[in-house]
Amino acid sequence: MSLKCPKCGSEDGIQITEKSFYCNHYHGSEGDPDEDCNFILFRAELQKYFKGPILSEKDAMKLIQGELIDLKGLVGKAGKKFDCKGKLGEVDTQKGKRWGVQFVFQESERRRVLGE
Repeated sequence: MSLKCPKCGSEDGIQITEKSFYCNHYHGSEGDPDEDCNFILFRAELQKYFKGPILSEKDAMKLIQGELIDLKGLVGKAGKKFDCKGKLGEVDTQKGKRWGVQFVFQESERRRVLGE
């Protein structure tokens, strides 16, 4: 199944590797440099920052298609475990914006996790 890139809209598909999912027009690929795209989603993002699971191909495909995924057993900065939904979006990092999983909380869960 060929997926449409959420960033550039290309219907040329998404490449799947051991470490990431990226647009066929990702920077550095052969072709017209004016058609370069910066969409890349790393599998280990949730594991690296929140002790969560490696992003599966099934969940990545759901995210790319605009669906929410269930995220369970993530660990926040204070060491507390939490569950939430995830959606694809641009996230801020120390190196600038990049594509990643954004958390979506039900209001009651948001208060518990954020201590509001």
